[in-house]
Amino acid sequence: MLALDLVEDATISPAKIIGSTLKLDPPASDLAYFDASQASAVLQPDNVTITNTGGTATLTLTDEATSAELGSQTFPFVITNGVAHFSQPSEVNDWMHAYSTYQGNVGIGFTFYTGIDDPPAGQTGTLTITAEYASAPYGSISIPDLGPTKPPVCKPPATNCKVQ
Repeated sequence: MLALDLVEDATISPAKIIGSTLKLDPPASDLAYFDASQASAVLQPDNVTITNTGGTATLTLTDEATSAELGSQTFPFVITNGVAHFSQPSEVNDWMHAYSTYQGNVGIGFTFYTGIDDPPAGQTGTLTITAEYASAPYGSISIPDLGPTKPPVCKPPATNCKVQ
């Protein structure tokens, strides 16, 4: 059985690409049981629109005790009916299983980027991402979108730019 603990981090860029990183820290031996076809992320937009149907996710493995990176690999994902899945789960499994003999706990970072459209002018929106494994939720993160921002106003020299 795969034991999962979750740490979350999210960012939103001015181009409205939302980046979400979920971090897990199981014993490396649990990686032998990881099945990427059972991993998913449910995307729940509130007053925003998801603008893409997939992309590339990055998986990063680190030594939990030292934070030393053990490996990093990108894998394609698709979004169908608001749920993101790996599109080639057997490749993810092969990569993850290769680290199952590592001694100690590993940190698993899963990062994917999702494009969204702004909420209507004067309104806010949120994208909630719920990570699931074998259809059981194990963590959730909500990312606010405060709507359109004005471009920076720059006065000479250009280093004095301020977002309004």
